[in-house]
Amino acid sequence: MSREIDSSGPGAIGAPPGGEVRRKVRYSRLPLCPLLLFAAVASAESLPKEALATVKQVHDASARKDLGALSALMAHEFTWSFGGDASAEQALQDWKSHPARLATLARLTAGPCAVVQRGLIQCPPADTMNYRAGFRQFPQGWRMVYFVAGD
Repeated sequence: MSREIDSSGPGAIGAPPGGEVRRKVRYSRLPLCPLLLFAAVASAESLPKEALATVKQVHDASARKDLGALSALMAHEFTWSFGGDASAEQALQDWKSHPARLATLARLTAGPCAVVQRGLIQCPPADTMNYRAGFRQFPQGWRMVYFVAGD
């Protein structure tokens, strides 16, 4: 998609002193981020029923602030902070001290989720600097593998 803008008038670039230049400038609007395009395409894939059931269980447990139920739905090696240890136990301890994060997790798992990589589901699907939760399949079933903000 392209668009034209009028960059004319007194003082326009290239105008002689006290004069006017009339011209139209064409520019194209490109996608802001290729990852957003990928997320939109990937979201069209159907999500496995087992994955959706796990996302719903995480939603319900986080809404109730039930850390025991969340623990059973998390991978042992769990990313909750960049630069920190990847540990579900540490994440649960942090959430115990910061219950607002559980409310955020409940809100995100109530919204749209999509396949963002082969075998990885993310809620919400867009790769943002905001909080997002990721789910992966293990032999024992689908587990939440991260809940982080930032890049």
